[in-house]
Amino acid sequence: GSQLLNGNLIYVDFFDPKLPTVQYLFAPIALLKSITLHRWISFAYNIAGSALIGLSIKNLFKSDLLLKPKHPNVAITGASILFLLLSQKLTGGLSGQLHTYSNTFLALAFFFATYAETRQTNQAKSNTYSQSNWKFFFAWSLAGFSTCIAISIRPNIIFPCILTGAFVASMHFIKYKRIPGKAIVSFLIGCFISMISIFVPYLFIDNGFSIAWHGSIEAPLQWINTNPE
Repeated sequence: GSQLLNGNLIYVDFFDPKLPTVQYLFAPIALLKSITLHRWISFAYNIAGSALIGLSIKNLFKSDLLLKPKHPNVAITGASILFLLLSQKLTGGLSGQLHTYSNTFLALAFFFATYAETRQTNQAKSNTYSQSNWKFFFAWSLAGFSTCIAISIRPNIIFPCILTGAFVASMHFIKYKRIPGKAIVSFLIGCFISMISIFVPYLFIDNGFSIAWHGSIEAPLQWINTNPE
């Protein structure tokens, strides 16, 4: 973050195995120059993630994806509190390590996905598939955008995200006898926009794309191949 404030880009002026998102994320924290404020910011991310989980569970209860219990508010509150407690109890939770931010963006993606599915369920029940249909695609695009931001912060979550996506798509196929093609395309469009936004600064320097590709893809893969353990 401090390197970015000094005008230095990762992979160009120095090397770090992380993706540029981490540099952007820590730039405001470096500007504040306070570990205490950094911890408060990470705690605010945890609070936001907790609220998003609660809203996502509420969306699921509104749709046909999750059975509504007798006391939905208890389940919603419990899920929110559990997310907050786990976020704080995980290693590095109190000190604001990267998974704190990644988890919040995953919660944001979960919220957009459940919002989209709730709208589709409501439209199906009322037979109104017209003007408001764009909100469904837009929500799935935002879900894809948020998921890719989360992965760019913590790349090791890419495989759980892929498995989760495959599971959700298979459950949709079992229930509706069709692949959710439009949702998948919208999600991938969001991912593509996310990747572009992450590497935008590299478009304005000589050989920027080549530098970004080598730093974010080739160099980490070479390191993994030489350090298989």
